Amino acid sequence: PGVIHSVRHFRMEHAEIPVEVDGGIKLTNAEMVAETGADRFVIGSGIWKTEDPAATYAAFVSQFEKSFSSHTP
Repeated sequence: PGVIHSVRHFRMEHAEIPVEVDGGIKLTNAEMVAETGADRFVIGSGIWKTEDPAATYAAFVSQFEKSFSSHTP
């Protein structure tokens, strides 16, 4: 998607500037979004519009922790 490409491109050009992705993040695309190089993520309906928001939140935390730990030198 366009946002993914835009964030990757921006990150390559401006590695020192924090990047936040706001909206459209679901469990099905969270890993891909994390791999763009974004530093911060705003997840609203991807959590509160689910059947079990607490479990969904925990799943996001786990997914992002795995994604970030695999990118640590």
